[in-house]
Amino acid sequence: MKKPHFSIVVPVYNGAKTIGETIESILSQSFTDFELIVQDNDSDDDTANIVNTYIDPRIKYYKNSSNLGYSQNLREGKKNCLGDILFLMAADDILLEGSLDNTYSAFRSDERVGAVTRPYYWYTTDIKKPVRRTPRFNTDRNEVVSIDDKF
Repeated sequence: MKKPHFSIVVPVYNGAKTIGETIESILSQSFTDFELIVQDNDSDDDTANIVNTYIDPRIKYYKNSSNLGYSQNLREGKKNCLGDILFLMAADDILLEGSLDNTYSAFRSDERVGAVTRPYYWYTTDIKKPVRRTPRFNTDRNEVVSIDDKF
């Protein structure tokens, strides 16, 4: 089996209400060279059944035997990755069309690129009407930005 470019890790706990839309947004991407790791932190809702309705060899579902907490669940998801690039999402995230293409292009643009961020939008019910948005990084800065930096 060929190693995928992206390992998309989605840690989830009781995400039955949103995980389907998250998966749909990933599967609808034009960039298809990825594996999707759904790392379930011992959900007691219908998360497993929803994930298992998707018949796609790129989707891998792992369930912990007990709730490990968010950080350890994320580490478990990372252990299951085969891809060159780790792409983190939440179980209620939706990828906009072209997101994986744009992220892959950023990595290919310069071998020194080690991390890529993207803007985030918050929605209530209509995904076409964001209620909040995080700003983009200043692309002219060309410097390392720590997650501890204040914006």
